[in-house]
Amino acid sequence: MITFLKFAVAVAIICRCKKYPSMELRGLFQYLVNQLKKGNGIELVLLQELIQQMANVQYTENMTEEQLDAMAGSDILRYQATSFGITRNNKALIKSTNRLRDSLLPKEDPKIAIPLLLLIAQHRSVVVINADAPYIKMVSEEFDRCHGTLLQFVDFLCIAVTLATAYAQLIPPLNDLVHLYHLDPEVAFLIYRPVMRLFKCQSSSDVFWPLDNIEAPKDSESSGKLVLDLGPSRKPIT
Repeated sequence: MITFLKFAVAVAIICRCKKYPSMELRGLFQYLVNQLKKGNGIELVLLQELIQQMANVQYTENMTEEQLDAMAGSDILRYQATSFGITRNNKALIKSTNRLRDSLLPKEDPKIAIPLLLLIAQHRSVVVINADAPYIKMVSEEFDRCHGTLLQFVDFLCIAVTLATAYAQLIPPLNDLVHLYHLDPEVAFLIYRPVMRLFKCQSSSDVFWPLDNIEAPKDSESSGKLVLDLGPSRKPIT
């Protein structure tokens, strides 16, 4: 495991390095997809290192009280609490982040980001059941690694896809995440949470989920039906 971790770190650094701009990333992501389909999750270390090295999105296990308080704030505050001194306007960081985004979410080719996201979420659900490790500590470490990668990947997608409406068009509906892809409810809500702010009342322009307006009418006739507002150029999803 230690040897593979060193290998993953080295690959991530090479992918970020300016000397190797043509390093093939889609092949690496397709390899991760194939391994997850086989039930192998140890290679998720590679994805963790790629996201950390190229986009500076890190999963921090042991946070201070100040960092925990900051995680309840805005996106900027959350980033500053976990950025470890690297700013978003760093040109090299912006370039490597865009390159990672374009590999996962190309404009023309099939987007591999969503299948990879769903496979990670599914692997998290079955890693304990299908574990063949002789020690419980090894199983718990694999579960923690998978859960940390899932959190890291969702954060990266929210950063890479700047508009919440674009993220909403990528993610399957909440009902499909639970019943079609068989994700745990808490995992499905983790993936779908950035979309929830787009829900609006059909009879009003106010945002109703989460309920930002505490003085919103409480009667059912005035509240109306909630729809997913994807912007003026697209039809709302009821």
